[in-house]
Amino acid sequence: MGRKLSFALLLVLAGLSLFVLKPADAVTRSQQQLANELAQATADSVALSVTRLQVDAIAPKINIESVGRYHLGAVLLDGETRQPVTETIGTVPLEQLPATGELSVTPLKGNELRLLIAVPGKGRLLVATAAAGLPSAPVDDKLEQSLRLLDKNGDVVAKRGAKGDHSTAEGRASVPSEFLKGYTIVASVNAPIPTQRPGLVPAIALALIAPLAFVPWRIVLVIAVLGWSAAIAVTIAAKPADLPGATIAASNSRLSPIADAVRSSLCGPGLPLVTGDPRELDPAMRLIAEQKQVRTVSLIDATGATVLTAGKPPKLPRRNFPVASETVLEDVPGVGPLLYYHGWTGDKSITQVTECDLDSIVDLLRRAPGDVRLVDKDMRTIATKQGVGTLQPVEESFRAAAQSALGGKVVSKVDNGAVVTARPIEHGGSLFRWALISVEPASEVNPVGAMNRWFAWGLAAAAALVLLVPRRTKVSAPSPTG
Repeated sequence: MGRKLSFALLLVLAGLSLFVLKPADAVTRSQQQLANELAQATADSVALSVTRLQVDAIAPKINIESVGRYHLGAVLLDGETRQPVTETIGTVPLEQLPATGELSVTPLKGNELRLLIAVPGKGRLLVATAAAGLPSAPVDDKLEQSLRLLDKNGDVVAKRGAKGDHSTAEGRASVPSEFLKGYTIVASVNAPIPTQRPGLVPAIALALIAPLAFVPWRIVLVIAVLGWSAAIAVTIAAKPADLPGATIAASNSRLSPIADAVRSSLCGPGLPLVTGDPRELDPAMRLIAEQKQVRTVSLIDATGATVLTAGKPPKLPRRNFPVASETVLEDVPGVGPLLYYHGWTGDKSITQVTECDLDSIVDLLRRAPGDVRLVDKDMRTIATKQGVGTLQPVEESFRAAAQSALGGKVVSKVDNGAVVTARPIEHGGSLFRWALISVEPASEVNPVGAMNRWFAWGLAAAAALVLLVPRRTKVSAPSPTG
């Protein structure tokens, strides 16, 4: 009975080895994660372009040169006649403008995707050509990494890297934007993909060992089973989860658009540059205050008094501001870390102060891979995925990568079994620099590989425990009666 039970248990473990130890395809998973992030970043970029133009469109006086400065082209039209009332800055293909007088975003095909954005306001139509396409994300040419943006017809309207014709792993994600309905991001790479089950050889080996349960010499079974347990422990359980180069490249590519999104969140869209009564800016201020990255927008006069405020109650104490444009991170007593921007609105007696919502930056960090730190130039932690920090010195495990990123370098490497990526975040020149660091454990990069390790330990232990099954059960002879 004992031998049959040992034989059956070993065969069961052989079957489990075959089915629970799966091919650890971390590469395909990494491409899907990258596609998801780039799709969201593309939608965010389009939304920001529309918001900026909306702010300009409702200004009492539009400075078309200022609008054209951050667009490929801009022109102001009469709302009824559709005739230009200003000079055209750059290139604006008005022949592709929809007949509607409402907000419209028209994709323009070319070597790179562009958007023709039209925003109505006060009987006028502000039209601008904005760059679109793929977010900033590096590609690895050695891995034939490819990033593509497809329109609703499946045509490539923006691309970076290889053509993607010979990819072995691919991820696809729809762009979640009402202005780019049907558009898709495709991320692919040409890298080896494991297909053979790692449990195949151990399963065959254990199936061949199982009949030894019937051999008279128990030591043979003991040596064979313990050898099998040792082999699976050394070859699978004790080895760290594999980190293919394609997964490292994908983590680096994912962090780049998130760093750009943090940079864009530093002060939100700027107010129109106007002079005159600052109360005319009220509609634009309210629009800015509605953006998720903004807490409040205030206009401060030369005495430090508040002229106008939109959004939540200001946290920044009343003060005079220098006639300069600057983004500041300040540890305000009784408030904590406060990020704000100050600059004049065109009239140097009036200063615009925009308090940024650090919680919205935390939401961006939650999209990044692994454990994340946002660090300022003084090596203090601004925020993590768990929330806004208290500006304490960054932990030692993040320090080296933070120093490199604050020095302007991009970090992408494997360190102590984890993928470490870091990128500098610059704003307004080198005076303002942060670092975004991600440390992604192997168990997150390659979760199937990590699970295989635990399963292998369990199988090795279970096989050894089978040896505790007695070879046979002794049955006492019945005592004679009468």
